[in-house]
Amino acid sequence: MSGSKAAPEVGNALFLKDIPLGTTVHNIEMKPGKGGSIARSAGSYAQLTSRDGRYAVITMPSGENRLILGECIATIGVVSNAEHNLQVSGKAGRTRWLGRKPRVRGVAMNPVDHPMGGGEGRQSGGLPRSRKGTPAKGYKTRHPKNSSNRFILERRKK
Repeated sequence: MSGSKAAPEVGNALFLKDIPLGTTVHNIEMKPGKGGSIARSAGSYAQLTSRDGRYAVITMPSGENRLILGECIATIGVVSNAEHNLQVSGKAGRTRWLGRKPRVRGVAMNPVDHPMGGGEGRQSGGLPRSRKGTPAKGYKTRHPKNSSNRFILERRKK
């Protein structure tokens, strides 16, 4: 059940302004009417921490605190199937049935194919990089002048 007349019970979709503080929510909209985009994977949830004027403060699954408009809709409760990540495929073929192809390490490739490829004998491979050469670990990909930065109250990494 959804809408302004719905009770704050598990499974109901309500506006963030109508949900009691401290409630765990999932499938949260970033912009009103756009559809849910936060906390949708198996077993994930966010928590409605407080309110600040027109905005609701949400603690994201990553630990980040963020302002979201009170007119955005969220579903109360936690997404089911929390043990999804514990499932073992058993064999390579079952993973292929899901459409996931084998992953070749960059170090095992030739220098023409990957920045970490090549070398006589077995080389360590240097710093982890993507095929295009951008660093794969520790490299900030978020644009520093992103307009939505003002909605982030506390980052995931303090």
